[in-house]
Amino acid sequence: VLFRSQDFVFRDPQDHIEEIRQSYDEFSSLLELYFDQPKEINKRFIKLLYDLSHIIHYHNFASEFAEKICNFLSTHTESIPHDVRIQLVQAIMVLHNRKVIDTIKALNVLIPLFKLSDKDVRRCVYGHFFLKLPFKQNNQIKRELQKFTSSEYDSKIAFKVLQL
Repeated sequence: VLFRSQDFVFRDPQDHIEEIRQSYDEFSSLLELYFDQPKEINKRFIKLLYDLSHIIHYHNFASEFAEKICNFLSTHTESIPHDVRIQLVQAIMVLHNRKVIDTIKALNVLIPLFKLSDKDVRRCVYGHFFLKLPFKQNNQIKRELQKFTSSEYDSKIAFKVLQL
């Protein structure tokens, strides 16, 4: 079930709870399939990911959705195709902007992506944090960033974190 129009959902999200729940259930079942076969992702999955990431913050299962996509991206970072990876990263950023995912969680999921050879993903992650972190700086976030500069992380990750 794809949404008839996101505008209707944005105007009155409570009237579309059943439609959103059906789409979320379909997304969850597709995600379960892709845990075993991450290279077999189709356009339907990407469309559901995009739609849900923009409207799910209105509902109580938003944190469950965020946890699922964060886990999937963390466990299948290199095995999923580029277009799916970038869409997952963008969905996490949208959820971070809508305060479904806190900054610490977003850092822990997205910063390790700097080690990838995928330039679009690295640019997207860097741009997101470059724009957001100066307004959210606190000691906890600084400590979390400092963790990525230790010797146990890739030098690419440490360099990008130092730039941030």
